[in-house]
Amino acid sequence: MNKTLAQYFAQQGIEKIKQNNLHDALKDFNQAIAIKPDFVEAYESRGLANLGLGNTEGALKDINQGLKLNPHRAESYKNRAIILFSIFHWKLSTNNRRL
Repeated sequence: MNKTLAQYFAQQGIEKIKQNNLHDALKDFNQAIAIKPDFVEAYESRGLANLGLGNTEGALKDINQGLKLNPHRAESYKNRAIILFSIFHWKLSTNNRRL
């Protein structure tokens, strides 16, 4: 039952990401994780929603938590690389503005 309910909230969050409703998507992923704390895909999806909101620290934290739960999930490594690239790109652009 709890797995199904957690999956329901995660799916709702994914639909909200598709609608660019990232704040509400975060709420759904939070619900999914509260119900099923080892739900790797919910952490990963919440990380991507955080990235979309510019919260790179939260995004990286979520992806890393997912990797702790399942270090063999290739998709998580790809998403972590995207987040790290975003952080690097932001720092580089910030440094260029100071020059």
